[in-house]
Amino acid sequence: MSMILRGLLLIGLLAGSVMTARAEDHGTADEAKALVAKAIDLYREKGSNSFSIINKGAASGFRDRDLYVYVFSGGIQPHAKIVANPVDRKLIGVNVDQLKDADGNQYGLDMLGRARPTGVWVDYKWLDPRTKKVEQRSNWVVAYGGYIFVCGITKS
Repeated sequence: MSMILRGLLLIGLLAGSVMTARAEDHGTADEAKALVAKAIDLYREKGSNSFSIINKGAASGFRDRDLYVYVFSGGIQPHAKIVANPVDRKLIGVNVDQLKDADGNQYGLDMLGRARPTGVWVDYKWLDPRTKKVEQRSNWVVAYGGYIFVCGITKS
């Protein structure tokens, strides 16, 4: 095999492994739905005490790769607040109407307005603070017990 052909083969193999590793860093839609269902089950059992457990993230099973559950208070009120967020605890207490995507759209209000007990997907664009790249995201949003339970996925 020529040096050039070997080099191209190696580049192809490396690119494939990088793409595979990247895909493995992301949770699936089914996993997001399951994580929200798990959070709702915990809420049924422990009420608002469940939020401190959710805030523990991976330690309590509510964060996995790019998946994590966060919760809004107040049902569909326009001034609902974040009551649980295991990734950025500084957001706890923030009004949901302040959540904006990379295009300035108020995706927090969109989620509040569209949330249903049966669940709904809400798409938005997110500026990843680590990579500084805009990603297409979709949140699984479920209304339950006066709260909105959310888990997002990165769309490929």
